[in-house]
Amino acid sequence: MTRTDYEALEQVLGYTFRDRNRLELALRHTSWANEHPREPGGDNERLEYLGDAVLDLIVGHRLMERFPELREGPLSVTRAQVVSEAGLAEVAGALGLGEWLKLGKGEERSGGRQKPSILADVFEAVVAAVYLDGGFDAAWTLVGRVLERRIETVEPTGFYDFKTRFQEMALARLKEQPTYRVIAE
Repeated sequence: MTRTDYEALEQVLGYTFRDRNRLELALRHTSWANEHPREPGGDNERLEYLGDAVLDLIVGHRLMERFPELREGPLSVTRAQVVSEAGLAEVAGALGLGEWLKLGKGEERSGGRQKPSILADVFEAVVAAVYLDGGFDAAWTLVGRVLERRIETVEPTGFYDFKTRFQEMALARLKEQPTYRVIAE
């Protein structure tokens, strides 16, 4: 069952919305919106998109401050560790965001409130809702508070996926990006 006591959620987030409709929209999963087509506003997917960008900016900035010697590649890999689906789902779970999610019946039955992909997405949407409602400083404060431990404990691994390594080597040695062609599927 979905909680609707948004004041309690605002306390958990440490942010009070001027327009609570933004928070409510951030909590609407696509499955719920599909079952309620007459409700204005739709689902939270656009907010997820924006929240992803806001998170990348804030976490990237904080990592640059923490690791002033790191170059772009290792910073990108380190940021990806912090904002990974698993990491964001863990943070969303700790905040209890699943309790406030509006899910469709099928998603509810299949345990959607605990699915990492849904939890990570709703966290991104909430970050965007805070950003739109209170501006960059409000989003900076929220992200800093809830991701601070992850940002302070993450260590650059230096690991890239193999395709990225190959592309970097090709660029360094051949001065051009490789092109790819599908031979078979």
